[in-house]
Amino acid sequence: MRAIKSKRVITAEKKGRVWKVYVKNPNKTESAVCHTKEPLKALRYAFHLKAKFGLNIGENIFDRIMFDYKSTAVC
Repeated sequence: MRAIKSKRVITAEKKGRVWKVYVKNPNKTESAVCHTKEPLKALRYAFHLKAKFGLNIGENIFDRIMFDYKSTAVC
């Protein structure tokens, strides 16, 4: 049995202080959108979508979100 490759990818972008996590479809539509101000909630939602739909997470989302979390964390 061959694995089915999906062209849908979970992506995230930051505009201002708000993270937007969504599923990017090949037909340029967005679905399952979440807006949050906290980077860890954005990461949690991305992993939730991965577990629920079996989609791939974009290449550098994890690194960008963790960099933003570490730079905004108060030590």
